[in-house]
Amino acid sequence: MKPLLHILFLIFSVQLCYGQQPLNQINIVSFTVKNKLPIDISNWDNNPSNIMLVAQKLPQVQLQNLKLVVKLKLAGTKVCGNTPQTAVSIDAFSVRNFSAGELVAMFAQCPKLASNIYSLCVQFFNVDNYPISKEFCKDFLVGDLVEKFIVPQNIAPINEKKFDENNIRAPVIFRWTPVIPKPKDPVMYRLRVWQLMQGQTAVQAAKANEAIIDKEVKNNTQTTVTDIITGPCKPPYLCDFFWNVQALNKEGKPLGNKDGMSDFFSFTIKQKEWEHIKLVYPGNKKILIFDKSDILFKWTPFAPRPNNPVVYKLRVWQVLQGQSNSHAYKNNKPIITKYIESIEMAFIKSMITSKCLPALACNFIWTVQALGADGNPLDENYYNINEFSIK
Repeated sequence: MKPLLHILFLIFSVQLCYGQQPLNQINIVSFTVKNKLPIDISNWDNNPSNIMLVAQKLPQVQLQNLKLVVKLKLAGTKVCGNTPQTAVSIDAFSVRNFSAGELVAMFAQCPKLASNIYSLCVQFFNVDNYPISKEFCKDFLVGDLVEKFIVPQNIAPINEKKFDENNIRAPVIFRWTPVIPKPKDPVMYRLRVWQLMQGQTAVQAAKANEAIIDKEVKNNTQTTVTDIITGPCKPPYLCDFFWNVQALNKEGKPLGNKDGMSDFFSFTIKQKEWEHIKLVYPGNKKILIFDKSDILFKWTPFAPRPNNPVVYKLRVWQVLQGQSNSHAYKNNKPIITKYIESIEMAFIKSMITSKCLPALACNFIWTVQALGADGNPLDENYYNINEFSIK
């Protein structure tokens, strides 16, 4: 039985290695297409800068051969180009520049193009015709179709950008390409940023959620945004965001197809690990000598501090004779509940009025929880509990 299981494991491992290779084995470093190209495709390689592609193999990836698939699309439908089955196998590389001539050669069977807005798309496949890169597409104009416009294309932040909490709180520059061809009148670019909720796609978020950033930029292709987030990302909100730009004319009507909107780009925020509150005084199992003065409670701050003030919720329970701390916490009502804003200490009036007799319980537990501006816990899953007694 064991040899059979070993063989099945090897087969499964091979399938994982070769049958389901990830899409990021080849990274398309840059892909540029001139905004306007001739109707005759054979003339596209007359200028080397008309089409340029730079691709890079990830260092840890081992490839023998691969294929480059190039497609010409009109309104999302393929017009011509090759396929993984018809593409010519090319030698593996570390970094390679593909010339306009190499790319144009893959359109030998293309018909003569009519004036319109097209998309040129590139994607790499392995010898088993499995995709090993994402598909990249660029819009461009063919002919003299002046009544139609190419919508903006997002530039920065790059798609799937990962921010940490420090640089996301600094001013973030959003950049995009202009509408093509340039209209006679000024263009209003509407930048919007949405925060994703659990289970949502970008399209669903754009339809259902209110944009956290909604900014109009007149005749300019970049703007700066500050304070994209103001606190930790907590369910149902995620630390995933999407943005796009819409081009509008002076009447407020969209310019170009897709309602004048660019594609969605995403970015995420990698949050720092929140530092749990530590209870400082009374320390765990601390014995306090009875007097009538107030009792000091002290704890460390919730960190990193959010932009909005933190409200600390201090609670104290009395542990009755025969009870465990956890039983008292779950079943007894707190004898002290106090809210303290932005200060990590509090003085509480003594909870007993005379020395404890042996028959009485003078044992207590206490904890502090950090709350946000909305009154919800900033750290829902963790907080310390200390015990102390008075004699």
